[in-house]
Amino acid sequence: MKKAFIIIALLLLCGLATKEQVILSPNLVQNPSFEEYDTCPDNFSQIYRAIPWSDCDDSNGSSDYYNTCTNNVQLLQFINSQHPRTGNGEAGIYMYGWTGQNLREYISDKLNDSLKKDKNYCCEFYTSLCNTCNGAVENIGMYFSVDTLHISDGTSSLINLQPQIENHKGIIQDTINWVKISGTLIALGGERYITLGNFRNDSNTNYIVLPYGDVRPYYYIDDVSVCECSFNFNLGNDTTLCIGESLILNPNMPNATYLWQNGSTNSTYTVTHAGTYWVKAYFADYNITTTETINIMYKDCDSTSTISPAVYIPSAFSPIGHNNIFKILTVAEFSEFKMEIYYRWYGMAFESEDKNKGWDGTYRGKPVPSGLYLYHVTGTIKDTGEKIEKIGTVTLIR
Repeated sequence: MKKAFIIIALLLLCGLATKEQVILSPNLVQNPSFEEYDTCPDNFSQIYRAIPWSDCDDSNGSSDYYNTCTNNVQLLQFINSQHPRTGNGEAGIYMYGWTGQNLREYISDKLNDSLKKDKNYCCEFYTSLCNTCNGAVENIGMYFSVDTLHISDGTSSLINLQPQIENHKGIIQDTINWVKISGTLIALGGERYITLGNFRNDSNTNYIVLPYGDVRPYYYIDDVSVCECSFNFNLGNDTTLCIGESLILNPNMPNATYLWQNGSTNSTYTVTHAGTYWVKAYFADYNITTTETINIMYKDCDSTSTISPAVYIPSAFSPIGHNNIFKILTVAEFSEFKMEIYYRWYGMAFESEDKNKGWDGTYRGKPVPSGLYLYHVTGTIKDTGEKIEKIGTVTLIR
């Protein structure tokens, strides 16, 4: 097997293109930048030479493969009009034909491994419109399947399926820069193939006519990635500080935007008093929001007082993230204890006589929505005999 002279090995790692999430696996896409080939392309309709890429038409496939290794003048003209985003190779397909005919081209790749059920995957690829096109579209996507897809309708080349990843950021008209299309997928399990193209019929394709060019909407594709990923982060364990101390909370998730419990959008937050602190991190590329909470208590570290230990009840929590259980915070031991959570008009959602067993934000085994929930806590502190009763509300954040 011949290979392109330069293969950028780092492209195999999703972290090169998607810095903001925690990467749990390498890129599952084989030949993601179309660098590898068995034979250098010498004509159009040769996507199959960029192994293991193929199109979905077993009879007369026409998806194109470009590589700077070619001596074909026409292929070089296309490469010179839009150089590969990385390396020496790229693909090219039609996303729209003449109105009413549903003419499409696709490219397909077998992943290195099947997707795992319920795992989250970050998916992306880059595309750019041919500079001689007379039209442009929005609906460019990626479809995941257990088996390879096939074009079976003799009168149309449309694969009429709903892609799991699809561009929804407007019609792509850029003929100079590469535009990233990205999204996340929770796998059903067993998906092994990806297919890229326009999966909508003509009437459902967001399409415009451009006042130049004579080529139907034709797009270059490069740098395809599918990686298992996570957007979770950790503000740290619930903690107790000495009076006068401060703590800087830092989510440390590059390229995310933040919203803290007080409305701040700074990348960090400085704690100076007791409370429940939470932050929402938003990842625009994948339209994902993740929430994390932490509870901070304060004590007088210089005091030798024998008064009862403080009992602190968080004002908010998130079932998603590190501190994902609502419970009281105290070093006190109880001879008697009871906590009840009430779910609006449905009555009691949770009850516990163990101070270490908290509420996970469910009612009858099903997640409840974000909002305010009433708590009622009673107990007797073992060492001092002090009785406590606390009634209040907790904000559940999803």
